Amino acid sequence: MSRLVFSIIAILLCAGGAQAAEKCYKDVFVEAKMECAGNGSHSADFTSGCHAVPAHTEKQEVACQVGQWVNIAASTRMGSTGQRVTQAQVCATVGLAPANINGKVCASGERPARQGNGWETIIYKYGLKGGGNGNDGGDKLESYAKDIARNGALHYGSCSSCAGPAPTPVYNYGTMCYDRSMGKKNNTQQDAAIAVYCK
Repeated sequence: MSRLVFSIIAILLCAGGAQAAEKCYKDVFVEAKMECAGNGSHSADFTSGCHAVPAHTEKQEVACQVGQWVNIAASTRMGSTGQRVTQAQVCATVGLAPANINGKVCASGERPARQGNGWETIIYKYGLKGGGNGNDGGDKLESYAKDIARNGALHYGSCSSCAGPAPTPVYNYGTMCYDRSMGKKNNTQQDAAIAVYCK
């Protein structure tokens, strides 16, 4: 009985190890050329057994890129110096493209990331607040623009129908890292995105 169990475990281990590793390719341009089959002839007749190969692209195997967390240099918390940024913009600053790790694309103080290449280099410039979402980051980057000139609490006290022209818009901007399943969002500084995942 124990020999049978050992054999089954060995087979399962071998099957797991036999799974092919991920392979990555890039397109390589190949110029047009004349290709001749080797017929062993030493004559000067280059037309027999030769044919033209048009220019084309071929797949060439390359090392697969590993994703990584990239810190956001811009100020992203809501405020007069806040900025709206996209994942593509941040990734492009280091020559990479947007990616995700298990569906997660961003990190913030309230949704820190503790997985993926480079997670330990994330700078939580707005502080940490709990370990929301299991310490694996957020799955949605959201940009906001708030017209603070129309915020009654800031400019008009409790007046809801003040006379006079509407104030000139004054905007505060920011970029937040949230989860799609979240309900209320309050755009605190710990919600501000501080890193994105790129590849």
